[in-house]
Amino acid sequence: MPGTRTSTPAVPWRDALKALEARGAAMFARVATSAWAMPAAAAIAIGAFLIALAGFDRLDRSFENVSTARAITIESRELSVDVPAGIHDGQRIRVSGEGHAGALGGRSGDVYVLVHVKPDPRFVREGNDIYSQVDLTIVQAALGATMTVETIDGTVELELPAGVQPGEVRVLKSKGMPVLQGFGRGDHRVLVNVAVPRHVTDEQRRLLEDFEAASDENTYRANDESFFDKLKSAFR
Repeated sequence: MPGTRTSTPAVPWRDALKALEARGAAMFARVATSAWAMPAAAAIAIGAFLIALAGFDRLDRSFENVSTARAITIESRELSVDVPAGIHDGQRIRVSGEGHAGALGGRSGDVYVLVHVKPDPRFVREGNDIYSQVDLTIVQAALGATMTVETIDGTVELELPAGVQPGEVRVLKSKGMPVLQGFGRGDHRVLVNVAVPRHVTDEQRRLLEDFEAASDENTYRANDESFFDKLKSAFR
């Protein structure tokens, strides 16, 4: 009819679909009976599709939250570590479960402690054996002496026989380092050093000359054991 404004009838299913999209929950559809209404099956299908989209959107946001929550805060703290007896320089000790936190709630890593053994000027270590040196005068070497030797367990008395020679090695059994994660101990090997006088008085020179004059071939005769036999016995 001329001069008459024609208005578009309201479409109820549009509001229903907007509600479904906003809430992302229950699905419903109102189907109008007018000629403008959408078939019920189509409305239901679209509603289900929108719910699925809303679920994917929530899933996407959850992944965003996970990715942004993976920031790691590094903190330092002190640990008490048990160092086993007999450990060697340069070895490592593993402390389980004390490292960085695991990803996504997984198991924490481990801490590795690198060990440095501080040198002791009195000793030299070779494996589980300890070496040290004892210094004798020529008189002590010729007549024999009882010397005090320092070990890792304290001091011990070492009997050195008359005529002990420089370079000989005396063995103190089981006075060395403990065997790491095992049984027994190494040995403590004492190297004999004889100090020769560098400065003598006239009286001392005269006495030494008298001693030399009174000496014969038996004075310096070596034992039947050769130098190489002595060396072998030192490492038994």
